[in-house]
This record gives sequence, C-alpha cells and structure tokens, in this order.
Amino acid sequence: MTLRHFAYSTCLQATLLGATAILLSTRTATAQADPLPPGLFAAPPTFSISVAENLLPGGNVFKDSQVVDTGQPDASTSVALLHRTEHSSNFSGRSKDIDQGFASAQADRSGNGGVGVTNWLAITPGVDVTSQLAATALWTQTFTNTGTSDITLSGNLHIPAMEIGLIGVPPNRTGPSNTETALAQVDLAVSINRVDGTLEHGGDFTFGMKISEKQFPLGTGPNVTTFSNFAVVDPFSSGKLSINPFLTLKDNGDDSVPKVTIDNLSFTQLLGTLHPGDILSYVYTLTAEGTTHGAEQGFLAFVGDPFELAASGGGFEVTVAAAVPEPENWMLSVLGLILISVNRWRALRIARSQ
Repeated sequence: MTLRHFAYSTCLQATLLGATAILLSTRTATAQADPLPPGLFAAPPTFSISVAENLLPGGNVFKDSQVVDTGQPDASTSVALLHRTEHSSNFSGRSKDIDQGFASAQADRSGNGGVGVTNWLAITPGVDVTSQLAATALWTQTFTNTGTSDITLSGNLHIPAMEIGLIGVPPNRTGPSNTETALAQVDLAVSINRVDGTLEHGGDFTFGMKISEKQFPLGTGPNVTTFSNFAVVDPFSSGKLSINPFLTLKDNGDDSVPKVTIDNLSFTQLLGTLHPGDILSYVYTLTAEGTTHGAEQGFLAFVGDPFELAASGGGFEVTVAAAVPEPENWMLSVLGLILISVNRWRALRIARSQ
C-alpha cells in the first residue's frame, strides 16, 4: 500500500470550490424560473476559453482563445478548442481517440464547460527546458441594484469532478528536480462597487490541488548522487469557502502513475449584498495546467470533461433573496398585525362574557 505525501496548504480552514461550469441565469429564491425582481439589472454574461503551449524558460509555442458576448444577436451557443502537441503521447486514460498530448477547453452559454491538459514526452524538449500546457474556461457577469432596497445574491454551485496525476515517476533521481507538475484549480472573484466609490470583495475563493515530485537524499555529505523520488499532493484553498471539498479526495496508490481525484460538489456560496446603486461583478475561472521535462515522463490535469459537456454536468446559478420591504411598508405591516390581534382579543372577550 502506498503512503502518498500530502502537503496541505495553511489556508485550508474553510475550503471550496473549483469547478467547471457555470449556469448563467438569475432566479428568485424560489425554485421556479421567475423574472428578475424589480430593481436588479443583469448584464448579458460573457464566456471565453483559451489553450496554450509554452517552453519554460523561453516563450510561447501555441496560443488560441475564443470569447463570446451573449448580448450579441449572433452570439455562439458554445465554443471549443483543442491543441495537439508534437512528439508526444496521450497516456491519460481519457479521450483515447487522440494519440498525442493535448490542451483542450470547452464552454457553452448555459454555463457548462470543462478544461483538460495531458502530455507525455519520450525525449526532452531541450537542456533545462520544461514543456507546459494550459487550458482555461471563464465566465463573467455584472449585476446592478437600480432599486431602493437591498438585494442579496448567492450562487448555487455544482462542480464536476477533478483529477490530477503524473505519468512515469521514477523511484530515484540523481539530483533535485521540480519540473514534473499538474494543477487543477477553480477561482471565483467577486467585487462590489459601492455607490460611495469604495470597492469590496464578495464571496471570493480559490480551490484546487497540485501534484509534483519531491526528492530525499539517500545518504549524507556533499557528494550524494542518489535521491529517493516520490509524488507530493498539495490540496489548497483560500477565501470565504462554505464547504470542505477535500472530503472525497482519493489516491490511486500507484507510485509510478499517481493520480488523485475529487468527486463532484454542490453547495451554496454567498456572493454579497447590493445596496441601492451598488454594482456586483464576478469572474469564474477553471484552470488546468501541467509541466514536464520529458524523458518518458508526463502529466494530466482535468476539471470536468473538456470534450463532452453532458459529462461535465456542472453549474453556477445566481439566486436572489426575497426583497426587503421599505420602512413605511414594514410600519403598515406591523400596524396591520396589531389591529388583527386587537380584534381577535375583543372577539375572545365577548365570547367568554356570553
């Protein structure tokens, strides 16, 4: 049985999210698809994807991106990108119809999406050169309180499964090495522009996990040439997280091809309260990255499924709490309750006297 080394981030007090897809719609607190409440303006959401291949240090080998503004009449309903790498192999166990390493991202206007990267190189890309693949999917939207009452926004999140892993971890090395990595991450950045000009953070969070190699010298002294080599997993999180997403973290127990997964998650995240005149904006991002020096090694990192939206099944639904009555309405309501109570008390006295 393998004992995997886990390096938990110090900010893992309350943890959350990562995700893949965001259902960009607005409803009231009820389950039915009601229209926006009076006083809340929602700008059309925008979603985008990007894929990239880089040599580190060095420069960019390939980069492509697509952006969709759903407010345009001819806006696409979905976008997808796939980049295949040269002189590589796909040993991730996913998308077996693709032989090479790849970076892929997919998203649609309903909010679903996924990102994934994997690469295995038989040869090195160069002396002291590391090959990197990255894929991102992003959604953003803005809400404005044009009314006279406070409006509280929450997000109902449904996050697809995440997976990271290394391919071909050698049991020993001749020196320190940190070139083999894989990262899966979800970020939610929420900003609130107050009517007085101040800027506040809302329900921000970052959540994810990273796997990398670590070495331990086998011997003492300055001339040690043999190092034990093993994979280290680092789950990390920060921000205002409402759940612990690491409760379902699983390790496959394989020293040579270590893989770590987290099951899909569902929870509600408070985004913030808008006073009259305030503006709330969010940016929701899924990221998959990996690096390798080759020499029969590689990586994999996925958030959801970057090829089949139905398989990802994620979502992020903005919900609006019930409106708070104006002060004068509160007074009328209280007076009404008092009158009802007085009338019932009088009726009860009359009934008892008879």
